[in-house]
Amino acid sequence: MVNIMNTEGDLTRGRKKGSYLYKQVAGRIKEEIESGAYKPDERLMSMDLLAEKYQINKITVCKAMAVLKEEGLVYSQPAKGIFVMGPKQAKLNSVERRLKTIGVVSCVMEPGCTGRHHLELLEAIRLGLGQMDANLLVLPCMNKKTNAETRDLVFNSGLDAAIYVGPFDPMLLRSLINDGPPAVLVDNVVTGLSVDSICLDNRGGGFQAMNYLLEQGHRDLAIVTGPSDQRDSSSQRLGGARDAMEQHGISSDQLIVVEGDYAASGGTAATEKIMAMKKQPSAIFYSNDEMAIAGRDVLIKNGLKIPQDISIIGFDDIALAGTASIDLTTIHVPCDEMGAEAVNRVKSLLSSGDQKQRHGIAHLMTRLTLRSSTAAK
Repeated sequence: MVNIMNTEGDLTRGRKKGSYLYKQVAGRIKEEIESGAYKPDERLMSMDLLAEKYQINKITVCKAMAVLKEEGLVYSQPAKGIFVMGPKQAKLNSVERRLKTIGVVSCVMEPGCTGRHHLELLEAIRLGLGQMDANLLVLPCMNKKTNAETRDLVFNSGLDAAIYVGPFDPMLLRSLINDGPPAVLVDNVVTGLSVDSICLDNRGGGFQAMNYLLEQGHRDLAIVTGPSDQRDSSSQRLGGARDAMEQHGISSDQLIVVEGDYAASGGTAATEKIMAMKKQPSAIFYSNDEMAIAGRDVLIKNGLKIPQDISIIGFDDIALAGTASIDLTTIHVPCDEMGAEAVNRVKSLLSSGDQKQRHGIAHLMTRLTLRSSTAAK
């Protein structure tokens, strides 16, 4: 292994430098590799040590590594580091092996029953991965009975990186991220866990939906929530709805709350419960579009006209919500942006070779999309 010594004098800095620092560093390391100071498949110094050795920042080190990778002199192994190219790895880097495999892992995507919101998110991720010549592997794990089974599923799938979508057991997620491939979270945040996260403003979206109904004069209101085991999105949307009521000077205790499950069946069951109540609401806020569309059918079967007799509003703005036959007022969720941002974060992790590199939490905003399912009271 090369000595970890301060070689600041080896680099030309300031106006006198003939090339960028990262190119100079790449040149020094290339000389060390070609001289035999590093052996094939030997791990290079860590990003931190290289930055210390050359008295540069880690961004400059990453750029130098990118140059060496482009020349085929080094390769990276997720969570392990950067290594000198050897015969075996060079063979693996043939055309057949150039495609990275990125896993989308989720406890809320059931084979054959994945909701439309998540299908649209998957499509956005697939498009992004296609642009970076990577394969998509979907790993639904809601039927796994133990955390160990889920770990085995992820760790034995040969993933170069993972995108974890939706809620997970926090202890399981910590284990997957700390011991597994480079990762990005979508629709989830775990306090104290160092990982890139892409989050939706669920509370803000809930506020937008309920605030609009209140502005239209509705006061007898109901909300169909998501399931209790998806507490982050469900409780935040409910919290936002209650915030809107309080802001309008109405006690949130007046809000009729019925638990759903984010599936069409849950929307049907919840709406039937509402129809059986003595006091009927003039508007219903469904916490996702699939429940809203199913609930709409129940309301129509009960002889109600939408929006003349009752207004309904959804959440997600799935493609079906905007069709002429449904025309659902809803809260738009930027699935395309979520998918693209997840892919960009994965790409950054893989190109840097440094699993500790983090960009933090990205907060994506929602917006109200008005259609014909709502009207003034």
